[in-house]
Amino acid sequence: MYGFAGDQVEVHGHIELRTTFTDGTTSRTANIRYLIVNAPSAYNILFGRPALNRIGVVASTAHEDEVAFPRGYGDDHQV
Repeated sequence: MYGFAGDQVEVHGHIELRTTFTDGTTSRTANIRYLIVNAPSAYNILFGRPALNRIGVVASTAHEDEVAFPRGYGDDHQV
């Protein structure tokens, strides 16, 4: 695994946790596998494609702080 600066980051292990994503109205719960690393970062957690795919998220590059996941019946919800 490599960090943001291109340096190699050692993975110390992983843990799988049942995680709920919500905005207070709509929620999705899934088992998400988290990798444990010791690396300097401005973020506490980063979600990769496997986690986003598991909950059906569609990421928006035009709106970097928003993601959408389906609520059913063709209705998407932005978080």
